[in-house]
Amino acid sequence: MTRSRRKPLNRSPVPVLVVGMGNPIRFDDGVGIEVARRLKREVRADEAEVVETTEAGLALLPLFAGKSRVIIVDAIRTEGGAPGAIRQFRPEDLPATQRVWSAHGVGVPGLAQVMDVLTAGGICDIVIYTIEVHRCDEFGEGLSPLVSEAVPRAVALIKKAIKKER
Repeated sequence: MTRSRRKPLNRSPVPVLVVGMGNPIRFDDGVGIEVARRLKREVRADEAEVVETTEAGLALLPLFAGKSRVIIVDAIRTEGGAPGAIRQFRPEDLPATQRVWSAHGVGVPGLAQVMDVLTAGGICDIVIYTIEVHRCDEFGEGLSPLVSEAVPRAVALIKKAIKKER
C-alpha cells in the first residue's frame, strides 16, 4: 500500500533545527555538543534553533515537531576512520543496525522510520553530520586535538546548510 506524502502540521516559525548530540564527559563523544555551542554563538535565532542534548532516539521526537529540516551532529567511530574526518549522511544511508558511537539508544534510521509512521509520510528532511572521534571510551572532558580542529569546519558546513534552507 502506498501512502501519500503530506507535510507535518504546525510548522515552526524557525524551520531548521540543529541538534548537537553527545556526552561531554566521554572526551571526544562531546564533539556534537561543542559544535552546537559554537553554532549558538554564530547563528541567529531566526535562522535556526540550536540545541545540545545527551538524549537520543525517541526522546528527540518532540524536538523535531514542526521542523522542515533537522541537522544532527554527533560523534562516530569507525574501523580505520581518521579522527577529525567529517561526513554527511541521510538516515537512509545508514543501516538500521549501525549506531553512532554512544549510548543514544534508537539510531537515527530507526527514529526516521518512527517519524515517518507517526506523520503519515510527512517526515522532515534529516541530515546527519558525523565527526570521526579518537578517544571516547573512558570518562574525561575535552576533545583530542584532531577532533577539536574539526569543530570549526563542521560549524562552517552546518552554517552553509542552514543558509541553503532559507
